Amino acid sequence: MANYVGTITEITPGGVQSTFASGLLLPEGLAFNSAGDLFVAGSGLGNIIEITPSGAQSIFTSGLGSAFGLAFNSVGDLFVASPGIRGKITEITPQGVQSIFASGVTPYGLAFNSAGDLFEADYDGSGANGSINEFTPGGAESTFASGLGDLNYLAFQPVPEPSVLSLLAVGATALLLYSRRTLTT
Repeated sequence: MANYVGTITEITPGGVQSTFASGLLLPEGLAFNSAGDLFVAGSGLGNIIEITPSGAQSIFTSGLGSAFGLAFNSVGDLFVASPGIRGKITEITPQGVQSIFASGVTPYGLAFNSAGDLFEADYDGSGANGSINEFTPGGAESTFASGLGDLNYLAFQPVPEPSVLSLLAVGATALLLYSRRTLTT
C-alpha cells in the first residue's frame, strides 16, 4: 500500500502493518517482478524506483514524465502508464531499454491477463467516458469496455473456472468485470 506521504506499508496476511519503504516522492503504481523486487512509479519526478526484498532502493529508470500504473509481462518487461499531455505506455526491458508501446491514450492503470494481453484503464477526465483498452502482445488495440467513468487502476483476479478471468477496475466507484473469454493454448 502506497500513500502520498511517500510511505509504502506492508500488511501481512494476519493484518500486521509495518513500513516497508519511506522517503518516496508521490508513489503511485506498484508492481513486483519475478525476483520479488518492488517497482514504484513516482508521479512527482517520473522515476521508477526499484526496492529489493531487503529494502534497498535505487532508481531503475527516470525521465518518464508523470508515471502512474505499472505492470510486468511474462518475459519481465515493465510497462509504465504515463497519462500527461502526450499520454503513452512505455515498455522497459530488464536492462532498462525504453520504447513506446502505445501513444494517444490517457493511461493510469495497467494489468496483463494470462494470455499476455495488456489492459489499460484510460482516464477520460469527464467522469463519464473512461474506457478499458486491450492491447495484444503485438500492440493491436481494441476497446474492451467504455462509458465507465474516470478509471484509475486495474487488476486481474483468478476465479475458479480456469477459462474465466475477472478484471477489477478502480475509479470513482469500484467495478468488477467478468471476461468470459475462452483462452486457447
